[in-house]
Amino acid sequence: FQMADPFLYNTGERSGYGCLGHEVQIEHIKAYVCRPSYFTDKAVIVIHDIFGWMFPDIRYIVDLIAGHGYITICPDFFKGTDPWKTTDHWHDFADWMKEHDPVKVDRSLSSLLFICLREADVVLKYLKEQCDAKKIGIVGFSWGGMAVHHLMLKNPQLSAGVSLYGSVQHMKTYTGLHQIFHSSCKNDDLTNVLFLKCIIGIIRDSEERYDLLNPTFFIFGEKDHTISYDQITLLDEKLKQYCKVPYKIKVYPGQVHGFAQLKPEDMKPVDKPYIEEARKDMIDWIKTFI
Repeated sequence: FQMADPFLYNTGERSGYGCLGHEVQIEHIKAYVCRPSYFTDKAVIVIHDIFGWMFPDIRYIVDLIAGHGYITICPDFFKGTDPWKTTDHWHDFADWMKEHDPVKVDRSLSSLLFICLREADVVLKYLKEQCDAKKIGIVGFSWGGMAVHHLMLKNPQLSAGVSLYGSVQHMKTYTGLHQIFHSSCKNDDLTNVLFLKCIIGIIRDSEERYDLLNPTFFIFGEKDHTISYDQITLLDEKLKQYCKVPYKIKVYPGQVHGFAQLKPEDMKPVDKPYIEEARKDMIDWIKTFI
């Protein structure tokens, strides 16, 4: 049988997409911003996936959200470091991920999550002072979905969040598997997939990982090989036990990792209804709480 590449969905033809927004410099951070055609004091931060802030699919989502009446911004949370590229080799992914880890919170670890927390504050300041935003939400995809989960645990300024196919990693497991991966993997696709299922989908079992500060919506695909149904079930059980604010988890039939950010020309007819449903659900959540 043929094994799908980790993380990847059909990347389609992206070069022809004409973005509706523009790039800005916010202190030390570059960002892509799109505004609606009328004044609003509501804003949404979009956190990109491993392909970075310039990837056309993410900019398409920024434009889509802006079209619903929100100042929408996608900052470069990699701060100029290289994103993962479609031409990169998956046997190098473990090393790349080690330098682009969205979940560590200890400042001494030079963690990317601490960077996310810090950069989120910079972006929040920009939205409030330069865009007159009074209510701000956040949306993230894959890598960004994991970051959203953490930010919704840490930053009360974010009124609501949507995490798409991202979950909380168990970093002790990640460290051990990173060593195993390097000692055992020889360009083996199956090993790559199993490794990624471990580092991306394992949910850390502690109360603090489920005590969300504000309403959060978790979106998953049924056929996402990086996040198992058991892990989603565990997330639901723990949120029921510990979460004190509204939350929602929804799994979309037949959908793979990355399904919700495809541009229209890249959608398969069989997937289109679920992609559109996920986007509508995302927008409805934002409109309900922001």
